[in-house]
Amino acid sequence: MLVAAVGCGDSEGPRSTSAGPPAGAEVRASDDEDIQIGADLKRYLIRNCPAPGTKPSVPKEYRNSRYFSEIRRLNIGTIAFCESIATIEVDDGRVMVRTDLKENARGRAAGEGFCLLVQGSDVADFTPGHELQDIKGETIKVCEARTA
Repeated sequence: MLVAAVGCGDSEGPRSTSAGPPAGAEVRASDDEDIQIGADLKRYLIRNCPAPGTKPSVPKEYRNSRYFSEIRRLNIGTIAFCESIATIEVDDGRVMVRTDLKENARGRAAGEGFCLLVQGSDVADFTPGHELQDIKGETIKVCEARTA
């Protein structure tokens, strides 16, 4: 297994002042293509994860809508996921992210945020089976493949 160290020195997109756990995540993969997927996903997470300590919020235009609770739940899940990343492992294009989360309500909400971020990354978004794991490698969430 190869381990790739990836920095956050690219100039794409807005960046928070504190990259948080994604910046410290170790990327593990067995071949060059998978290393690239892991490195690209890590850069995407650094750019798109909220800064540490971010409080969940819902844009004003959705506060009185029927989507309020769903947006808030996804926001909370995304924050929980981003704050818990330990390693990013890629095997044959399939991403497994190990976190300090548990199989509970917070972990399941984080799983939804994880799937949204992986599918939005355009890195390996059409590959089925991306997996969010706890620190021991137990599955919390397996993502379905994104459809066109």
